Amino acid sequence: AGAPPEELRLTFPVRDGVVLEPFRLQHNLAVSNHVFQLRDSVYKTLMMRPDLELQFKCYHHEDRQMNTNWPASVQVSVNATPLTIERGDNKTSHKPLYLKHVCQPGRNTIQITVTACCCSHLFVLQLVHRPSVRSVLQGLIKKRLLPAEHCITK
Repeated sequence: AGAPPEELRLTFPVRDGVVLEPFRLQHNLAVSNHVFQLRDSVYKTLMMRPDLELQFKCYHHEDRQMNTNWPASVQVSVNATPLTIERGDNKTSHKPLYLKHVCQPGRNTIQITVTACCCSHLFVLQLVHRPSVRSVLQGLIKKRLLPAEHCITK
């Protein structure tokens, strides 16, 4: 038996959850390091809750929706672990990176390597809430079911 298939999840930004404010890469800098700190308490919470993640993504600076868009020349590693960027077949299927599994309490470093300028893009690191679709549906059913049963008994 293999690993269970990845559950479908919804993704929501967490209030005050921006770890690295949107930033641009310095022009013509092939390799740049971006340090962020994870307090012990934040790290513990991240690890305890399967529905919390640390999301790192890149998007075009003119895109108000901040849809994930990785220039082809970008490579990312976190704490010296190279990560695979899923770009999919078209612009809409680019996936953000989830960093929880490569982070540590305290100091963490994201290293971004580019082979071509991508000044037109911004990078952001933020905490996100990723409840499974199933848990969201169960929550809705619970909230809705009570009144329905109520009406029937009356």
